[in-house]
Amino acid sequence: PYRRQRQMCIRDRENITLDEDDVDDIETFVSGISAATISYTTRSAVDGGDLDEAQTYSIAGVKDNYAAISNLSLAVGDFITESDDENKEKVCVLGASIAEEIFGSAIDAYGSVIYIDDRSYVVNGVLSSMGTVASGISPDDSIFIPYATGVKYLVGSSVSPTITVLAADVNNVEGVIEEVTEVLATSYPNAEFTFEDAGSKMEAAEASN
Repeated sequence: PYRRQRQMCIRDRENITLDEDDVDDIETFVSGISAATISYTTRSAVDGGDLDEAQTYSIAGVKDNYAAISNLSLAVGDFITESDDENKEKVCVLGASIAEEIFGSAIDAYGSVIYIDDRSYVVNGVLSSMGTVASGISPDDSIFIPYATGVKYLVGSSVSPTITVLAADVNNVEGVIEEVTEVLATSYPNAEFTFEDAGSKMEAAEASN
């Protein structure tokens, strides 16, 4: 049995910074969603491994549920955990292309250290190759770190996050967007938000006992 789901991304259009409280509000008050998460991307100098000099890569600050929402799978190791985020651990997960570029292979990357903005991060996992994505973060070419770690060490108050919501039913996307808008309007009166449809996908439903 499968259920159809659709992912949508929400970005603010004014001088508003969405935050984790907004995710909590969406999860609490919006019906018809199966998951929600918050993330951001930035670019930073990265060194280590086989690199002769620091290179600039895309860094994604994510929560522990980002992998499941985005259908990411690991070739080796583990994804970012809730504990990593809570403790602002300097750990990372490499996209397949980046692991190969910096270390030669996923196995060589796993457990190694890279330097992001001159701070050391332990490689806790490497993603399986995902190929081209239609929208959002390109997993193969990104380095994933805990959300709170990146806020502390990389982006600070300049963070510009995106909330990703997974609608449980592709036929109810408009209804979910309407509800999300109403919830956000409570916190940000008169603000406007951009909704980007990240595409429908099939996900296996949980097996019933």
